[in-house]
Amino acid sequence: MKERFFALLTDLWEHHRGPFVGTSLGLLFAILVLMLGFFPTMFIVLCSGIGCLIGLRMDRGGVLEELQDRLPEKLQWHRFS
Repeated sequence: MKERFFALLTDLWEHHRGPFVGTSLGLLFAILVLMLGFFPTMFIVLCSGIGCLIGLRMDRGGVLEELQDRLPEKLQWHRFS
């Protein structure tokens, strides 16, 4: 039974990735709304989105240097390298 279930999930992932991800996210959102309520769920979604954006920027590199360039001179920190 487990093998058939995992084979089904693998098939959905390989051949229908977009609808699979969309349905999974919609189901997760619905469960969170039912368990926590709308506004706490939206707070979680907002924080997750911000975290995702920060992670994407860190993957590109140069986040700390960019932040240091934006800070006034008094607030800048010294790097120990």
